[in-house]
Amino acid sequence: MKYADLHMHTSYSDGDYDIKEVIEMAVEAGIKTMAITDHDRADHFEKIKEIGKDFDIRLIKGLEISAYDFESHKKVHIVGLFLPERTPEIDKLNAITNKKREAYHISLLPKLAEDGFDLDYTYLKTFAKNSIIYKSDIFWAMKAKYPERMEGVGFKDVFHEKTTDDLARTMGYIPVKDAIEAVNADGGLSILAHPQEYDNWDEIEKYKEMGLRAIEINHSRMKDGDFDRAKDFANRLDLLMSGGSDFHRLGRFELGDYGLNEDEFKNLEEGFYEKYRNS
Repeated sequence: MKYADLHMHTSYSDGDYDIKEVIEMAVEAGIKTMAITDHDRADHFEKIKEIGKDFDIRLIKGLEISAYDFESHKKVHIVGLFLPERTPEIDKLNAITNKKREAYHISLLPKLAEDGFDLDYTYLKTFAKNSIIYKSDIFWAMKAKYPERMEGVGFKDVFHEKTTDDLARTMGYIPVKDAIEAVNADGGLSILAHPQEYDNWDEIEKYKEMGLRAIEINHSRMKDGDFDRAKDFANRLDLLMSGGSDFHRLGRFELGDYGLNEDEFKNLEEGFYEKYRNS
């Protein structure tokens, strides 16, 4: 059982459950400290705090920035933790990404209509009440409106395009250096999320030179060798160690199985304040 889960999502980005539901599930799983790190937004932490008052759990302000490395042609996700009340640099980037991402997702609707899936913005917003429209919202809308046609159809059967440099620009993905610098400038801890997910291993040293401060060493999609590999990079490059489940919905793993134990979290928090916040 993990003490802290520092990478979780709600319906305020592409998660399936609202803030209260996610906090309730974390508490029931025995988690003592959590960070809701919704994609490209940190503007709802006051709501998170207000809801969290009714639960015996510590809440840390965070987010996950959708970034891209235009040199290696790879997606990169940067988690920011221990964020202060105001995050002006992060907010600027989020505004760009969210505007472009939703515009791109809406641009997919005419092709879907040609294929017989008639979905409009108003209908889609019933699946995205707290966020911009994500592809996951379109997918669930298709499932709801066309259950027979969508029976047995998975998300990747519908959305399987490869992220190219051009698509990354269209989607508003942030250059990775800008993402790292924005988190640091706002006083947060910049963390490379799930390095195994987009095969970011070869670029970690470069990101450290850009100002990266930490790396996730525990994640729900890591394989056996990934945990030690991430720790090796952290030790060699003097990066702090974070971790979390990347929770979006129930079913793939048990909450509480991924994240940091109490000593690991203590080392992360103390390391951040000693090296960065109080320096």
